[in-house]
Amino acid sequence: RYFFDFDFFKEINSELSAYWLGVLYADGCILSQREYGEQTFKLQITEQDIELLQHYKEDLKSTYPIRYDDSHFKRNSKWQRMCFLEQRSQQTVNDLKRLGCVERKSLILDFPKEEQVPEKYVYHFIRGYFDGDGSISCWKERSWLISFVGTENFIKKLATYFHGGSVYKDKRRENSWYFSLGGNKQV
Repeated sequence: RYFFDFDFFKEINSELSAYWLGVLYADGCILSQREYGEQTFKLQITEQDIELLQHYKEDLKSTYPIRYDDSHFKRNSKWQRMCFLEQRSQQTVNDLKRLGCVERKSLILDFPKEEQVPEKYVYHFIRGYFDGDGSISCWKERSWLISFVGTENFIKKLATYFHGGSVYKDKRRENSWYFSLGGNKQV
């Protein structure tokens, strides 16, 4: 039988819990099916980022094994092997839902409210979200650019925590929006 800290997401009261909630907002999911009367939640990332998953497992004091998905994920015309940690606890799933990390979130995700993630931890939440759905790149070989992807509501609220930047719609996908901020000093 496997265990982890079932109360880890009971309340966002530390930098660590805010960070991991941000990562789950980006790369986590709650599975609809119930096994043994409980739902599971999963964090899945590319195998090249397995260190992040190992830190997550350690911070949640989890004995669940890290598993691999050999179906791979196609990204930028390259196939990447995925790894994941799937854990079962209806209590924790309920806590995550209360914190805004809901089932089938990709088209409905909203930025957390103050009562979900207190203001003093919101930048740690953003850092976690960035590690999942953010990127940093060099623009025109001179200037740095950071960007985030998410739903319209999420991205527009996220943008209020930055000075400057642009919000725009991704024309290729339904309800997919970007926030980007460029410039060496700003980044």
